[in-house]
Amino acid sequence: MPWTWPADPVLRGEAVALEPVNEENKIEWWDTWTPDVLHVMGVNQEAHDQAGRSVGQNGSSAQLDGFAAIRALDNEGRLCKVVGGVGAVRVDESTVELGLWLIPHHRGWGAGLDTLRTAVAHWQSDGFDVVIFTDVSNEPMISVAKKLGLVRIGSIERKLPNGRTVNGVEFRSVASTTD
Repeated sequence: MPWTWPADPVLRGEAVALEPVNEENKIEWWDTWTPDVLHVMGVNQEAHDQAGRSVGQNGSSAQLDGFAAIRALDNEGRLCKVVGGVGAVRVDESTVELGLWLIPHHRGWGAGLDTLRTAVAHWQSDGFDVVIFTDVSNEPMISVAKKLGLVRIGSIERKLPNGRTVNGVEFRSVASTTD
């Protein structure tokens, strides 16, 4: 089983579509990593900018496996601008952890819920359990996890790449809790 998002067609939800980050969309996707997103994810701005220089070069897309761009859909279902991203990290042979970010002015209209609903369904159809980790104070993400029927499996501390420690909570897809 290949470790990536499907190349064609894009995964469509009701309000968004997910497409693998590729040569055509990688710069637009990279620009969704706004300073507030970097802070929450514990990524240093300088490290982000240095990595961005390599993303802009030809032949660097292999490092983007596991990431998908989130495109808004218009009222007719046509693809619009990239409004965020979703990443999938393989935790073990049967589990994928999803991470989500949205450009600040594209929050609050259901893009996060639709993105995660679409992503969870995709990875479950490929036989994976899905885990979502978020800061205990991230009420919008906790609300989305609950709306999706994900089960809270515990609270943990996690050290981010910038050394900051986050008090977080993990949610897991229901199918994995009944195995």
